[in-house]
Amino acid sequence: AAGRADAVVLDEALRPLFHTLPRLPDLAPLVQVAVRQPASGTFDWTVADQPHVARFWRVFLRPQYGADLVVVQTRVRTEALEVVHGFQRWFLLTAGVTLLVVVGAGLVQIRRTLDPIVALREATLRVASGDLEARVRIKSRDEFGELGKAFDDMTAELAESVRRREQTEGELKTSRDEALAAA
Repeated sequence: AAGRADAVVLDEALRPLFHTLPRLPDLAPLVQVAVRQPASGTFDWTVADQPHVARFWRVFLRPQYGADLVVVQTRVRTEALEVVHGFQRWFLLTAGVTLLVVVGAGLVQIRRTLDPIVALREATLRVASGDLEARVRIKSRDEFGELGKAFDDMTAELAESVRRREQTEGELKTSRDEALAAA
């Protein structure tokens, strides 16, 4: 029946004592593994022409009952691995979604980092071309915000210096013209 695991109980010489299988399969795969791994192990075998995955455990009962037993649990390979495949599907789906979230968050952070830099670059080019009214107005509360405020303060000071220089030049021209007229 689907979803059912079968069991085989053997004595210490690996002779069958009990099983829930319709027909006992060849025990050679169990013997080969039990020689290499005497306490427990996993092996593949064929039961009723279907590939199975089986796990065995040696049950040490000698002190109380005078004999040890070997218990084998076996299940159709596709059913046994269904849980693993289900886990793999969910793991890959979760990993993919996590990757998308991380990439999306990274792109947002890159955008948040590059936008102030681009604004500063554009304002710097405008100031270099003579537009002393250029401002960046970065609203963040981080180093970019501080840099943007410093840039805006600098351009305001520069504009004020140019205005005062032009005013002083105008006053000097007026004084010069008055002096020339008086002479």
